[in-house]
Amino acid sequence: MEITFKEIAKEDMLLVVEWLNDPVVKEYIAVEGEKKRTIKQQMAWYKEYQMDKGKQAYTVYCDKIPIGYAGIFDINDFKKSGKLFITIGNVKYWGQGIGTFVTKRIIDIAFNQLDLLRLELEVDERNKAASTIYQKAGFHKILERSHTKEDPHNVCMYKSKN
Repeated sequence: MEITFKEIAKEDMLLVVEWLNDPVVKEYIAVEGEKKRTIKQQMAWYKEYQMDKGKQAYTVYCDKIPIGYAGIFDINDFKKSGKLFITIGNVKYWGQGIGTFVTKRIIDIAFNQLDLLRLELEVDERNKAASTIYQKAGFHKILERSHTKEDPHNVCMYKSKN
């Protein structure tokens, strides 16, 4: 199994919308206030992404098949910090260690290529697999909060560069 990354591109947006609207995937991600993601919303996100130097996003491939996306946003050069995100959108690839590999690779990019000193993330506490991956990767819980009664209970975590 070969896992590769490519900078996210305009042509990836249809797949991202498909992943974000998958009920199984959506159960574990928080897109506040959205019932269904539209291609128009995603294209607006992509246009903003292209102009925002505080974001790095990648499409994740397994054996040349796009299966998700990951990256860092809210990159702050002054504070040397950013926020990690990862979504393995193709559920056929869950439970195979790909999330662990992708998390480690994004951490490597953050600390060794972007020279960040701190990464943060939010994870739905019901997503036990992701929580375990992040804890094994060295993230520590700093805050628990609930957006609304309908939204999942998210846990904020951080990792500092060793």
